[in-house]
Amino acid sequence: MLFRSGGVALEVSVHVLGNEGSLVAGFCYDAPAIESAHPGLGPTTGGTILTIIGQSFGAAVGMSTVLVRVGGTACLSSTYGSNVYMLNCIVPPGSGLRLPVSVSIDGQVTTRETAYSYETPVLQSIQPGRAAAAGGANITLLGSSFGVATDSQVTKFGGTASSVTYWTSDSSLVVKAAPGVGDAHSIVFTTRSQWHSLEVAFSFTPPQLTACAFPNIPARLATFTLLGYS
Repeated sequence: MLFRSGGVALEVSVHVLGNEGSLVAGFCYDAPAIESAHPGLGPTTGGTILTIIGQSFGAAVGMSTVLVRVGGTACLSSTYGSNVYMLNCIVPPGSGLRLPVSVSIDGQVTTRETAYSYETPVLQSIQPGRAAAAGGANITLLGSSFGVATDSQVTKFGGTASSVTYWTSDSSLVVKAAPGVGDAHSIVFTTRSQWHSLEVAFSFTPPQLTACAFPNIPARLATFTLLGYS
């Protein structure tokens, strides 16, 4: 009789009247199988309880080693639910769309593709809404679902990517404005495969003339110097 458990390449031992024989890597339990995972959407701050239903999830608490990952990142906790066909995990902070969910039971791993998504980022406002054409000014983006500091994040000013992004929190970022000219530009923020834009949100300072140096100008053509900024 086999006990409910999990694992692969397990040793099989036989004891008869004090004598023992064993077969190394003689037995494997069925690999775990995921049938469903819900809910399929949650906040980028994490904390959602993800319930996974399936088969061959091992023995029970204390007898099998269980680990659930979302998008490759380990859940904050992975535990059994009301029975051995149910697992609960607390989703870690993150971002991304249609991420895989994987379950490891005593070293055996199964994955359900495109099983979980984080909420899409939302841009609400930027401060300030105007900066010098040379770029480099610190611009604060305010909103929600900005992901985590380790995510790949890109902010574009009118189509030109910012050189540096400083992740402050799930609802605030500081970016270096890209150089450019013109006004009423859109701001587009992307984290992993999700993005959101804020239209007519940013303008570059218009050019300003501060001085004009004239040589003696002949009647026809002349070269002279204009001084200013932007």
